[in-house]
Amino acid sequence: MLDVLAPILVTWLVISVMMQIGAWWTVRLARRKASPCFGADVVPPAEGEPLCITVLGDLQKGVTDVVRPLAASLRERKPHLLLSTGDLVSHGEAPYFGIVFDAFEHAGIETPTRVTPGNHDLYPSRWKDAVGGPLFAKHFGGRRWVLDVGPLLIVSMDTGTRESQEPEIEWLKEQRATHGGRPWIALTHRPLIDIRDDGTTHEHDLSDLRAVLTTDRPELVLCGHLHDDHDLVHDGVKYVVSAGGDVSGTPLVRGAFSLVHIEVGQDGNVSVERTVHNRKRSWRALFNKLAVRFWKDRRKPMYAFLAAPAVPIMLLLGAYVPIRDPGTAFPTS
Repeated sequence: MLDVLAPILVTWLVISVMMQIGAWWTVRLARRKASPCFGADVVPPAEGEPLCITVLGDLQKGVTDVVRPLAASLRERKPHLLLSTGDLVSHGEAPYFGIVFDAFEHAGIETPTRVTPGNHDLYPSRWKDAVGGPLFAKHFGGRRWVLDVGPLLIVSMDTGTRESQEPEIEWLKEQRATHGGRPWIALTHRPLIDIRDDGTTHEHDLSDLRAVLTTDRPELVLCGHLHDDHDLVHDGVKYVVSAGGDVSGTPLVRGAFSLVHIEVGQDGNVSVERTVHNRKRSWRALFNKLAVRFWKDRRKPMYAFLAAPAVPIMLLLGAYVPIRDPGTAFPTS
């Protein structure tokens, strides 16, 4: 009997230790500050030169294989600005922000970066409680913002929740009144139209916000959320959906992803190019992601049971991380 039980108990202990160490490592990730690129000043183009912008679609799980080729593209093209269409992290909890910050710094990304909030940035799961909102505001400076750079005004709207869009509409009208007459680009996570697989469109909860854009048309509306790329014109407004960072597939076999590149001339004319890139695995990001997975899975009874044997060891070492509900604030010190 002992010959049978011993390997099972040893395996259980090893798994438990791995899960508890993963939780300990997760605390380190949760305490990471935002990468410098997210707060870096945007230097406008020199006189006579175009403004160059790269757009990254939904990153989420793609953090393990998108960030390295993204960094290579940024080094090659040297854009003035990197925009994220939201869902930069896979869940709105501190450790997932830490995974992204670690990946960006390790890849050497220095391009000034701005992010519009997506539902995954705000919610730990689905549409229940946007506990990630304060985290997003802390790391990125706010859930809605305006960036005046060179010949262009960039207006980022908060469509990451399903709350009333009335505050967003009023804020947008105020900003356009303040900056009236300027060529502008709208940045929003959820497209303001419901784009079907065949490219047709239907109404949805953002139709009132979309109506504002038909009377004060932006040069482009940059969106994400759909996990698919689209380019279309609706009611005279051009929509560019860049959302292929996180794609379907197995952890080992995943398709290529695209980046959108925007060039704005001094006269306000806008051109759009989409490039396709092969993914390159970052084992560091994969390790971080696995550690956070161990931390999060302990909330489930079965995984809490698997993690239990190593609890006394971690308590003795002063490294035990209590199991927390998603809505509980993560320790910051």
